[in-house]
Amino acid sequence: MYSKWTKTGRVEEVLDCHAPRGPRIIALVFLAPFAAFFGYYLAASLAEYIPAASPHEWLRALPGLLVVLALFLSFGIPSWWLLLGRTRLIFERGGGRILQVFDFRIYRRTKAYRVDDIILVNSMISRSGNKASTPGTEIYAVQVHFREGKPITVAHEERAGDARDVAARITALLPAHVVGPPGARR
Repeated sequence: MYSKWTKTGRVEEVLDCHAPRGPRIIALVFLAPFAAFFGYYLAASLAEYIPAASPHEWLRALPGLLVVLALFLSFGIPSWWLLLGRTRLIFERGGGRILQVFDFRIYRRTKAYRVDDIILVNSMISRSGNKASTPGTEIYAVQVHFREGKPITVAHEERAGDARDVAARITALLPAHVVGPPGARR
């Protein structure tokens, strides 16, 4: 199970959502070496140029430094997000809203949704890697649908039963008009 529930107060419950570990590790194996490579060359070039370069040399080297910086950030930011990023869903019963928090350890972004706008919570197959030669794995996504706008994916689970349990628990936290997965009890 990739999701973990915690109760922070009488009126607040938190769902911590983690991406599946396998794809995260594979992506890190491919991204992190490039980030380390370009980060090393960025640090080495700055360490060399800061004490010894004249203003004319700085102007000549600036485009190259910007390219190395862009390459470092293009591999470093996704690596940082995969390694340290997390998503939390906070249910505030008293406030009548749901907060979706994207936490990247040095930057946090929060989106607020009104509970009254939610119409459906369901679980579905998110992706399947079935090929002709090898059977793939299925990942089940739990989504919250609103009256207007796109649905948000709040959790990924490896088993259909776990995804239904998460969807049923979310439905139990929401008002009575919200439709949950089949078999969800209030």
